[in-house]
Amino acid sequence: MSWGKGAALYYRGDVEMVMRGLEEPSHKLVSVGLAYGQVQAEIMKGMLNANEVDVWLSNDSAGLAIGFGIGPMAEVDIMVRAEQAEQARWILEQDAEAEADA
Repeated sequence: MSWGKGAALYYRGDVEMVMRGLEEPSHKLVSVGLAYGQVQAEIMKGMLNANEVDVWLSNDSAGLAIGFGIGPMAEVDIMVRAEQAEQARWILEQDAEAEADA
């Protein structure tokens, strides 16, 4: 997916993001989950990507730079397009249920 040179991501509120200056129309991003560390976030992203859900990870860059692997500074918001949020939540819920059954 190519969005061109002028692409920018703007933060607005706690979990809403809007992309502007893209080749495609603006897309609202919403949080569908919270990962406790970059590794868990990447696993969740991979699972959603495998189900054709576009994912952006939003984390505290200071925590990443300092190397925090636990605690609030290690939290990562799992962000998806608003129109894919219901599907993404369902996928994450199914995974949580499978882990609970294991």
